[in-house]
Amino acid sequence: MSNLESLNAEMIKLNATKQNRYNILLKTAKDQLEQLKKVDIIKAIRKQNNSTYLEAKDKTGEQLENESSKNILEKNQQALSEFTKQKKI
Repeated sequence: MSNLESLNAEMIKLNATKQNRYNILLKTAKDQLEQLKKVDIIKAIRKQNNSTYLEAKDKTGEQLENESSKNILEKNQQALSEFTKQKKI
């Protein structure tokens, strides 16, 4: 949610219309939801470290969430970059 708020704030700075911001935020939220549905936190941790799954039990829920949300943050940055490019055209 904070990612969407940040994206909205950046678009406001770029003087995007309310309707334009809404459309981009809606698309981004749907993309984020799809990404979250696909995330298997244990497998995501395993991909980063080829040791055992046992490492996940030593992490807090917040730490596991942060590991899995990196991809979502990158998607937001891409959406903002695309919006900025479109705004310049």
